[in-house]
Amino acid sequence: MKQLRALSLIIVILYAISTMAQLPERTPWNVGKYKKICREHIYKEMKGMYRDADGTLKYPFLAHGNNQYLDLL
Repeated sequence: MKQLRALSLIIVILYAISTMAQLPERTPWNVGKYKKICREHIYKEMKGMYRDADGTLKYPFLAHGNNQYLDLL
């Protein structure tokens, strides 16, 4: 039983390390690059994200994903 637990722990650690290795390095250039990509996407989709108050929602709200989720929160 202890061997199974140790093996499971090793597998989880190796998986976590390999997942973290795939992340891009956080440099000012990368942050600026992804900030620009996010901003462009948001500005392109922002008009479709606004939803009017409806049903139990008293106030207008932003729906993530524009047309993908329609009026669902």
